[in-house]
Amino acid sequence: MLGVKPLSSMKDIEKRYKSLAKRFHTDVGGNEEKMKEINTAYKILKEYITNYKFTFNEDEIKKQYPEEFLKNFKVFE
Repeated sequence: MLGVKPLSSMKDIEKRYKSLAKRFHTDVGGNEEKMKEINTAYKILKEYITNYKFTFNEDEIKKQYPEEFLKNFKVFE
């Protein structure tokens, strides 16, 4: 959903989140459902980066997280 690369830093993730939030926030006439998806993706990525061992191996990340996570939030593009 956020469209960030697997090795993005938290700073890059925050920058992308803010950019999407400006575009889709309901206060500026954006889509409420899209904003919920963006918030959920951001919270999950932020929690993962700050609380868990960050692996730089794409195969290991795919093993640690279910396919549903990877599909819904487009972690790997």
